[in-house]
Amino acid sequence: MSVLTRADAAALAKKKDVDIPYGYTIIGDDAFKFSSVERITIPSSVAVIGRAAFYGCGQLKNVVMPESVTDIGAYAFYRCNKLTDMVIPEGVVEIKHSTFEGCGRLAVVSIPNSVNLIEASAFSRCGKLTDVIIPDGVEEIKQSTFEGCGNLTSIIIPNSVVHIEDRAFRGCSKLKVYCSKDSYARKYCGKGLFARHKWVEADPGRIGASYERIIADNLKAAVTGVVGEGFNDFLNELASVKRYIKDTAMSERIGDIEAASRQTLKFIAEHPESEPRMDRKVLNYYFPTALKLIKMHIDVNQQQVRVGEMDKIIENISPALDGIVTALRNQLDALYQTKSIDLSSDIDVLNHMLAMDGVKNKEPQINAE
Repeated sequence: MSVLTRADAAALAKKKDVDIPYGYTIIGDDAFKFSSVERITIPSSVAVIGRAAFYGCGQLKNVVMPESVTDIGAYAFYRCNKLTDMVIPEGVVEIKHSTFEGCGRLAVVSIPNSVNLIEASAFSRCGKLTDVIIPDGVEEIKQSTFEGCGNLTSIIIPNSVVHIEDRAFRGCSKLKVYCSKDSYARKYCGKGLFARHKWVEADPGRIGASYERIIADNLKAAVTGVVGEGFNDFLNELASVKRYIKDTAMSERIGDIEAASRQTLKFIAEHPESEPRMDRKVLNYYFPTALKLIKMHIDVNQQQVRVGEMDKIIENISPALDGIVTALRNQLDALYQTKSIDLSSDIDVLNHMLAMDGVKNKEPQINAE
């Protein structure tokens, strides 16, 4: 097994955007602790993220985490203040002590069904977190798990949960608990003057029923906010660097990237229900890679003396950016395709109902000569 040590991480962390080389299987304990990296791409060779691996990375905004990861250590993302969303890979069994504690901007988190243990303070002081689904199989919600999550408005708790610590939801004044009426969670919520939290009757054994739609509606605003911030950060940084571009062809490529990004952002703003279908690689990979390539183009062109390798770099950057433009346009096309499918479904239902009422659509007229 190849372990990425603190010394290895220090060398990588000289850049804001870090692509961990393929081949490492473990990101060691304290590897990036207190580093100033902004984006991390973890390769699919990694299975373990060590204890406090990204502890105190206050500038970390995005983490691309592969499905190969099955073990995330305690305090792994402690006080990553700018981390906005996290998809925990399917296969992770435990969310350990204080893994995401103090992630003040963490608005969206996806906990996979493989998780059966969430330890104390795992999500405490995640002030932007709004909606959570506890997987069926978790038996206990421990002390301070969600303490200080002041914007947590809804949580689905399955019947498998048989114990909730008193301080598990301390400070969650807006919380509604979705659970079955005979569950431990319902008893925990209490009644009348002794009620800890509001509750909504639901069957947590049937994720996908009507109450999940309520969760999705609540989640939509938070997710759209995260995506909007990501797009705006990218567009602002793009605007700040493109003024250094003197090459006309490169300026046009950047203009294409900017246009595709603005069109996608506009579509999501107008159709927020489509946002969950957006590929997260746009924010977590395409945007940071585009900026990295553009900055490299600027650096090379500002050199007084150009050598052969520099020219080769310039030649390779242009087609790479063209690929990103194509990827962004394909993403926008996929979002429109989803709306087209929805529209076709609505038309089919409408035609069926009209037919039941004896109304026939007019067929195209063909004039016989």
